[in-house]
Formats: sequence, C-alpha cells, structure tokens
Amino acid sequence: MESKDRPINMKQFFFYMLDHIVIIILVAMVFAGLLGYYSYKNQLDNLSGTDTTINTIINQNKKSVYDQNTYSTDINKPNGVYNSSFRLYVDYKVKSEENIESIDLSQIYRQKSNDIIAVCNDNDSMQKVIDDLSLNSEYSDMKNLTPNELRYLVNYTNTGANIITVTVSDIKAKRARDIAEKCAEVFVEELDDYEQINEATALDIPNLPKETKVVKTTSISKGTLAKFVILGAFLGFCIMLAVYFVLFLSSGVVRTKEDVEDAGIDNILKIAKNDGAISYQKLAMLIKSSGAKKIVLTAVNSGAGTTSIVEKVQEYFKEAGDKDIVVVDTPAMKESVEAMAKVADADMCVLITEFGKTKMADIRDSVELLKAAGADVKALVINKVRHG
Repeated sequence: MESKDRPINMKQFFFYMLDHIVIIILVAMVFAGLLGYYSYKNQLDNLSGTDTTINTIINQNKKSVYDQNTYSTDINKPNGVYNSSFRLYVDYKVKSEENIESIDLSQIYRQKSNDIIAVCNDNDSMQKVIDDLSLNSEYSDMKNLTPNELRYLVNYTNTGANIITVTVSDIKAKRARDIAEKCAEVFVEELDDYEQINEATALDIPNLPKETKVVKTTSISKGTLAKFVILGAFLGFCIMLAVYFVLFLSSGVVRTKEDVEDAGIDNILKIAKNDGAISYQKLAMLIKSSGAKKIVLTAVNSGAGTTSIVEKVQEYFKEAGDKDIVVVDTPAMKESVEAMAKVADADMCVLITEFGKTKMADIRDSVELLKAAGADVKALVINKVRHG
C-alpha cells in the first residue's frame, strides 16, 4: 500500500472543529476577556478624573530615566501635552591624537553630548529660566516649581554628532514655546563659557505647538468595550482555527473511505458509533458471500471495538442458522504477535480501524504484514464513525 496526498476534506474538518468546540470557545473567551480588560483599562486611564498636569509630565520623565519600558513625553506624549523643540548645534573641541585611527569618535561625541546636557541642566541654568519668565509668580500651577522639577520638563535627544534636539513639554502650548525660547537663550549663554567647546548655536526658533481640543471621557464606553470583546473573541477563534487546521492536516488518521481506498482492499465498510444492526448485517453478508468458514477480525490499534463487532456478527449468523461460520477476534496488531498466528490459519481476515484514531501509516504497515503472513484480507472496517 503506497501513501498518497489526500485532498483536504473540509466537511470532515468542520466536524473535527465541532469535536473541539469547547476548547475553541474557552480560548475565544480568554482572548475576549484580555482585549476587553485592555479596553476597560485604557478608557479608565483617560477618564476626566485623571487630567494631565505638570506633575504628570515630571513623573513620566522621571520614570523614563529608570524604566526602559516608559518613554519620555517628547516620544510618548500624554493627552493634553504640548511639545516645543529646537536644535542646539555644538562645535566640540577634539584634541589631536597621534593614533587617531584607534579612537572611537562616536564614543567621544556621546560623552561630550552628555557633558553638554549636564551643563544645560545645571541648577543655575534652570533657575535663570524660572526667574526670567517669572514662572513661579505668573502661573499658579508652577508656583512651587523648582529647578530640579523644571529639568524634567525638558528632554534631550542626540540627532547628530554635533546636534542635540531640546524639547520642552507643557500643558500649555504658548508657555511650552516661551520656555523653549528661554532655554535656547540661556543654554547658549552658559555654553559660551564652557571650555570644552568652540561655540554653541540654536539652529531653530522653537515652534508654537498647535492647540487641540482635549477630549475628556467621563464614563466607560460600553460600545467600545463590546467592540474589543468581540474582536478578542474573533481573534481567539481565528487562532484556534489555524491551530486545529494544522493539527487536522498533520494528524494522518483515517476518517473516510477515500483515506484507505489505496490500501489494496476491495471492500471498505463504515460502522457508525451508534449504528443499528444494518451495518453489521452488511459485514456478515460480505463474510457469508466469500464462502469462508473461519474468519478473524483483527484491529490495527487497541480500542477499535473489534470485540463488539464480532459479537454482533456472531449474533447475526446464529439467528440465520449459519453455525459452521466461526468469527473470532485477536488483540491489536500493534500490541501482540498473537494476531499474526491467528490470521495465518483463517480463511478470511477483516482489518478493523478506528475513526479519527488509527493512523494511515499503521494501516499500510498492517496490510503489508498480513499479506506477508498469507492472510486473505477481504475487508476493512472503519469503526466508530462519528460524522458522515
């Protein structure tokens, strides 16, 4: 018996999915719960009771220093935050070295840019920005703003060997621009006195962020929540569909007559899991028509239900008065050598397989072994058929 590629039987795949529907539903419910929780948590974080404040910006930027999973406000801007930026050009002094090829210039520039940022973040620089703009007296939300807190409203990004992008985050667009302009002025003044550079220049005029209407949420949207729940359930279903499709294709088990039609056995019968007497009568009629007197039913694997088939067929012959026909079973071929001894003495052999359990590779091996032992394999039964 040679193996061959089988077409995908979508009807059997549908029934295969039905056999595992409980697991599929459970996984879909888990994904629905996960996405539903994500939607709920996201909406909860954006309720009006959690408005963005100066402290929100300061706390996020502080956390970004120590937590790699938290981004600063110039990268991950919270709702209601405005960013104003300018580029600071710094001409560094690089000492001439005899072995210039051995020097890692990128490391040198990185260290020097860190030094520049430290100068800009100096308490004196930050205090001058606060004083010149009268931040403590002009704005109630900055009444107690300290230089140490102001530095967490300012973010720095190296965007070139000699260029540092400075971004000021604030909850007011114009104030963000004013602070950025003052920072540009103060930073250039401070850096002019820094011996490690030739000069520092602000390349841009800080932009005025476009003010947008902040949409405040006052309650959890059931509609949005429902969409995420449905999306999660659909995603879970699709994932399980793909998983079971792969398992279905790779299982290699017998489900239909077409799966074993190349086994070299002329008669293939199916017996449903809760079948009536008619299926057993068909098998009995086939045995009787063959003229065989001693028939052996042997299964490829244990649990195929050989004993119950033998009992039903024997009952038929008893009622029909055919007392000279003897039907016996054997242990599964994969588990005992007794089967081979019995089939060698029989007039006829019937091979029993189990729907959805018996592998076609094992069927091929069993047919070859039976024929090698001289058995006359007249029929193959697919037992316990659940669908189709």
